[in-house]
Amino acid sequence: MIIVPIEQALEELKKYAYEFTQVGDAKKAISTNKEDFLHKWAKVNQYYKYVVNNAKNMSDEWFMAIDIISDITIDNPSFDEWIEQMVAPTKQKTQIKSQNSLTVDTATISGSIESLISEVNSMQHWDPDHIGDIEWQLQEYQKILM
Repeated sequence: MIIVPIEQALEELKKYAYEFTQVGDAKKAISTNKEDFLHKWAKVNQYYKYVVNNAKNMSDEWFMAIDIISDITIDNPSFDEWIEQMVAPTKQKTQIKSQNSLTVDTATISGSIESLISEVNSMQHWDPDHIGDIEWQLQEYQKILM
């Protein structure tokens, strides 16, 4: 497990958040260069989660991380869904569990699965709780698709 100071992780988060906002419209970016989009999203997600999981709860650094990703959606509302996946994994779990629809938008699920895979591939350290959460999400997507 690689441990970096929270201040350094915040700087990385700022850098990747800026790069992420530069891709333009999310749907267009995904259709033209999905791999680049997912890589940038995964980096923002990785550093955001590192800060909120390792900074003291409700500390200045904790709030700064939230502020940085909030600014992403302010700068580009097309990223709302992607940022929501970062900040509300429990909400996402609830939505998956309560989904009773007979029709499934496989494109949306495919994008979510690819983003989880990209997140795993770009991890600098393996947090067992986070890996368990990702594994659970992938199993839920598998159930939906079946």
